[in-house]
Amino acid sequence: MNLLPFHERKALLKWVEERFGIPAFFFEDKILFARGRDIWMTTQEATEMPLVQVTRKGMRLARRDRNDYRLATPAIQYLGSFATRRVLDISPKEAERYIRGEDLLLPHLPPLPRGQVILRTQGRPLGSGLLREKGIKNQIPVAHRVRKALEVDEER
Repeated sequence: MNLLPFHERKALLKWVEERFGIPAFFFEDKILFARGRDIWMTTQEATEMPLVQVTRKGMRLARRDRNDYRLATPAIQYLGSFATRRVLDISPKEAERYIRGEDLLLPHLPPLPRGQVILRTQGRPLGSGLLREKGIKNQIPVAHRVRKALEVDEER
C-alpha cells in the first residue's frame, strides 16, 4: 500500500472541501493510499483484517485527472449527503433516467460552475455528472447502472 504523501493528502482534502463543501475532518481517521491514478480510502481496522482473496481493502475516493481530481461514484454515495457545494437536486423521474445511464437535458441550467457536480434526489446522493452547456453528462459507471426489467428479460 502506497500511502498518499502528506502534501498530496492535504491538497486533495482541500480540493474536496473547496469544491464540494465536504469538511476535511471527515477524513481524519481515514488512510488514503494511491494506486496508479486512483486514490483509495480505508480505515486502520480494515487494513488489519486478515482477509484472503481481497485485492484492496477500502473504496476508491478519487482519480487524478490532469491537474485536478474527480470524485468516484462510491465516494459520492458515501459522502455526498454532506456536500454543500456543486450539488444538484433532481426529481425522482430524472433520477430514474440518470441511474439507467442517460444524460439529462436541462431546460434551465443551474447557477453552478461547469464541471463535476454531485446529483442527489430527495437528499440521497446518486453519483456525479458533468455540468455542460445543455445539461448533465452522466458519469455513473456501467456496472452501477440500473437496467429496465425488459432489458434483463431479453437477455435470458
